[in-house]
Amino acid sequence: MQVAGKEVMSVDVGFGNVKYTLEGSMHSSVRCGIFPSNATPELSDSGGSLDSQKCEQLNTMTVEVDGVAYMVGKDAGLGLDDSSSHVLDSSFPRTKEYLALLRGALACMATPAIDLLVLGLPVSTLSRHKNYLEQTVVGKHRVPIADDPSRHMDVWINQVHVIAQPLGGFLDHAVRSGIFSSLQSSGETCLTIDVGFFTVDWVISVGPKVVNRRSGSTNGGMSRILREIAKIVGREQDVSITNLRDVDAALANGNRLKLFGDDVDISEAVALGKSKGRDAIINLSGQIGEGHEIGKIIILGGGAHFFKEIVQERYPRHQIKIAEDSIFANVRGFQLAGEERVYRGLVNQARNSKGIA
Repeated sequence: MQVAGKEVMSVDVGFGNVKYTLEGSMHSSVRCGIFPSNATPELSDSGGSLDSQKCEQLNTMTVEVDGVAYMVGKDAGLGLDDSSSHVLDSSFPRTKEYLALLRGALACMATPAIDLLVLGLPVSTLSRHKNYLEQTVVGKHRVPIADDPSRHMDVWINQVHVIAQPLGGFLDHAVRSGIFSSLQSSGETCLTIDVGFFTVDWVISVGPKVVNRRSGSTNGGMSRILREIAKIVGREQDVSITNLRDVDAALANGNRLKLFGDDVDISEAVALGKSKGRDAIINLSGQIGEGHEIGKIIILGGGAHFFKEIVQERYPRHQIKIAEDSIFANVRGFQLAGEERVYRGLVNQARNSKGIA
């Protein structure tokens, strides 16, 4: 997306899904895309790489990282259990799978030259991986053309900026809800909770400024809850449930899980599974306390709706807001941060050229 002649794009490579911006800006609605965070190596003994017609039917594409071909895209995880298709580890940003997913997003964005690419990390791993990503992602990336996976293009990235994932969601909510200016003037304290697939992250902000010492994350995201629900249902139904996306889809379908062709009510298992979510919020509240000084609590991420009741239990006197279209809140916020960074750089450059301190 062009900002003062600069191409600014954003990608959120999460543990559960990859989100990326396609068009729009801070002055208009930002359109985004998404596919699951499944990066599966193509095995030569399974018939070789998929031909373009089959890839098109499956809605996948093949990207290469250090000579290894990975299948990524909306259907890349079909037929695989989540233990074999997701990397749930704090070292994820340094893996080949992460880079394969990022290149899949670059292919979908189809932008040959990106002046600034904004990425995000969990709060707990930001200091560990920020410099690594900002240095190693810069340069040329060979990616397939999404509309024709048999052809390829080079994508050049000139600069990378990495921010905390929930900060992106906070910026997006503040701008979209029209409260950013009032936050600047009032200095109100906000708690933003990002419920991801692997982690639950949070940031405390005073006005638009983040208080790092009170921000953090815990490994208690939706994957842990979905796994607990799958274990309970599996025990009740005498079946092994390994595909957590089926369980996740059931939560959005009135707690109805399709098993052996029948709809099974898993409401009791869901209620029991919420105990894992409470563990995450206990860890959060252990760091931020009772929150009497907090004026707003905002929840975002793929598990926002599931966690709202859990957060409300712990903070009954607060009003809980779920960010609009919350699964894309982080990446939209990354885009805002990137565009603001470009504008600020241009202003500083103009001031320096005029000798203004």
